[in-house]
Amino acid sequence: MLACLSAYSSIWHISEASVGTEELAHLEMVSTIVHQLTRDLSMEEIEKSGFGNYYIDHTVAIWPQAAGGVPFNACEFQSKGDPITDLHEDLAADGAII
Repeated sequence: MLACLSAYSSIWHISEASVGTEELAHLEMVSTIVHQLTRDLSMEEIEKSGFGNYYIDHTVAIWPQAAGGVPFNACEFQSKGDPITDLHEDLAADGAII
């Protein structure tokens, strides 16, 4: 991944910091959508919608999965429902922090 970023940055003069900022913007947009869709749900709505099992494990944090319910490979990231913990884990998985 770092080699890829270095290649792009040398061709298009893009800094790694701007790539990280852009990636965080994606996370912020998706998180905002999830928050807006789930913020006013009652426990009954959570249970009826089938969101209950997901909610128990991850609260309203983002946990990508396929349409069939199979989660993406979790070896690279984790989702705990705490934005600071999730961000730290995302950055660590990207190799942005050591």
